[in-house]
Amino acid sequence: MMALIEELFPICRSIIGAGVRQTLAILQHYIPLGINEVPSGTPVLDWTVPCEWNICDAYVTHPDGPRIVDFAANNLHIVQYSRPVDAVMPLAELRARISIRCPIDQNGYPIVPPITPRTGAFVLPIISFWVWLTGVIGSSSTPIWRPVISAMESC
Repeated sequence: MMALIEELFPICRSIIGAGVRQTLAILQHYIPLGINEVPSGTPVLDWTVPCEWNICDAYVTHPDGPRIVDFAANNLHIVQYSRPVDAVMPLAELRARISIRCPIDQNGYPIVPPITPRTGAFVLPIISFWVWLTGVIGSSSTPIWRPVISAMESC
């Protein structure tokens, strides 16, 4: 069971998308599953199936090079349905796009549910945010380059 969890955890899953398909394909090796796809825009009870969201990469880099936020290291670093962005901005502007909440474990990642598509919303564990905020990594005048590459499909 632990091997299955270790295989499934790194897969980035939104409510629909390539990650869900990959997860279901893996689970079919363990249990019989019937899979039916429903196109985006289809009304289902009081809800409409959203656009499919897939992400390639997301990160925040400091001008000196180190990655502060890295989707490749942990897919919880990005808020699902974030829109693509590739910009250089002051730290103060970037801070406004960082979601933090205090989980039980200060090194844990807060879960930020996507309500509407957001432009480049990142997530940091509370301890990393405070280290960053206090200037160990940068100052308010330091620009930070932060690309997010994602795709909205099936709309």
